[in-house]
Amino acid sequence: TQRVRYLQSYFYDRQEFARFDSDLGKHVAVTEF
Repeated sequence: TQRVRYLQSYFYDRQEFARFDSDLGKHVAVTEF
C-alpha cells in the first residue's frame, strides 16, 4: 500500500512560521512569533 504524507506550511510576511505534518498529526512551530 502507498502512504500519502500531507504537509501544509503557513507563511506570514514571506516567512514560514508553522507547518502541519500528517505523519506527526499536529502543527509544528518553525519560528517564534
